[in-house]
This record gives sequence, C-alpha cells and structure tokens, in this order.
Amino acid sequence: MTFVWPPMLLAVLIVPLGVIVARRIDDRRRQRMAALSGQGWSGGGRNSRLLDRLPGVLTVAAFVMLAVALARPQATVSLHLAVQNALATDAWASVNFPSACSWAMRITMHWQAVMLLIILARSS
Repeated sequence: MTFVWPPMLLAVLIVPLGVIVARRIDDRRRQRMAALSGQGWSGGGRNSRLLDRLPGVLTVAAFVMLAVALARPQATVSLHLAVQNALATDAWASVNFPSACSWAMRITMHWQAVMLLIILARSS
C-alpha cells in the first residue's frame, strides 16, 4: 500500500501528545473539583472509570483514522487469473442483456403503478 501524502502520517504522532494534554487538563479539573467540594476525590468503581474513558478512547481512535485517511492510502487490486480470462473472452456474450433490461423495466413500471395507487388511495 502506498500513500499519496505520506507526511500526513506524521499527524499520527500528534495524537499521543493530545492525549497527554487532555489527561493533564482532566487531572487539574478533578483536583479543582475536589478542592472546591472540600472532600477528596472519590472516583466511582472500576466499571464507571472504564465507561468514563470510552468516549475519549473512541475520539483518539477517530483522530488516528482521520490522520491515516488524510494521507490518502492507495492500493492496487489484482484479479485472479480465471477472472481476468473470463473478462478477456466472450464469457458475457451468453447473457441476454436486452431481455434482462426489459424484465427490470416491467418490474419498475409495476411498482410505480402500485405506489401511485397507494398515494391516490391515501389522499382521498
């Protein structure tokens, strides 16, 4: 896999820095809350701590995926040899496309008529 803009992958290195800054801001906020309440910080149980961190974890994952997507990954897809041979030959010549198209048109016309009848029935 190649990238159109590889320097953008360096943005992935910024994500841990953002996590560290966010953790420091959160710790300061918790200390101020504890000081203002006059009590020590008594966090919830284990489950509440995990649930409290879930939005942050999802946000970090989103930023990592955004940075990789902005680097615009490019991939080459190669078809299996049998598929290439089938496409190169007249394997599709046996398919009757005009009859398939007319069949699809009949179904479409039928459902358009049904929808029109439903709309007319509900409007009266």
